[in-house]
Amino acid sequence: MHRLRHAAVLTVLVVALAGCQAGPGGGPGTSVEYSVAAAATDMAPGNASTVDASAPELADVDAVHEALSRAAEDADGYALVTVSEQQFGTLNRTVASLPGGVSSTSDEVVAAMVYVEYEGTVYRVTVEKRRLV
Repeated sequence: MHRLRHAAVLTVLVVALAGCQAGPGGGPGTSVEYSVAAAATDMAPGNASTVDASAPELADVDAVHEALSRAAEDADGYALVTVSEQQFGTLNRTVASLPGGVSSTSDEVVAAMVYVEYEGTVYRVTVEKRRLV
């Protein structure tokens, strides 16, 4: 009887811990990351529009400005800023609605991307929701 009780407690503990690995919206062992990335590029592709960082549409978009500022200071011209799920929704819609903004969705990634000129350099700004496995 004593062994049976220990086995039951161990089983409950293992099941409870396994359930803790599930991230929001994912199965066991998955989680979701929301981010804004800025990567310096020589120029936007010929068919893409570039938005100036001082554009009114980006005036209150702090996460984009933070990513651009960090990328401008980075030797490789790259920065990643983690954002909340709530911020992601707003950022994704804002970036996708900008001139030249594009969005895409797959099983693993939801993203919006736009080219932004900041302090004389063009950056590819991507707002991304990614499932981490």
